[in-house]
Amino acid sequence: VGLAIFISIGQAFKLFGLDSADGDAFVKLWELVSHLGNINWTSTAVGVVALAGLFGLPKIAPKIPAGLFVVALATIASTVFDLAKNEGIKVVGKIPSGLPTPSIPSASFSDWATIFAAAGGVVLLGLSEAIPVASQLDSSDGEKLDDNAEIRAFGFVNVANGLFGGMV
Repeated sequence: VGLAIFISIGQAFKLFGLDSADGDAFVKLWELVSHLGNINWTSTAVGVVALAGLFGLPKIAPKIPAGLFVVALATIASTVFDLAKNEGIKVVGKIPSGLPTPSIPSASFSDWATIFAAAGGVVLLGLSEAIPVASQLDSSDGEKLDDNAEIRAFGFVNVANGLFGGMV
């Protein structure tokens, strides 16, 4: 719950078109509240419409992939209205074509120590989320879940993801 609150506060800056603050959740929340007068209303409108599409479209038209639809619509709107230039909305920018080349990121020894320490928490969080979901699916179709196979697959996918520059 704490992580969800921290992430939500961080995302609220983006929703309102504000520059994000550094610090813990309380510091960020105070910065957010104290800068509400600087809201970019176009950014907020785009965010609210996108969230409405992500949550509402599956109820209205469950066969349409809501995430893909919202991204496509937002891309078209951003291009047609040049939202980055005209409204100051931050956009992803140019996306490279093709597939990324796998590589091991370069980092100093102290960076690797930090990475491995953080990775332990990410692994525990990811597994604590993935195993119950897999167990739920297991009970719904009568097939027996192999916890070890599930954990190996989870690890393989995340290592491969990291080699291609993806996010956990």
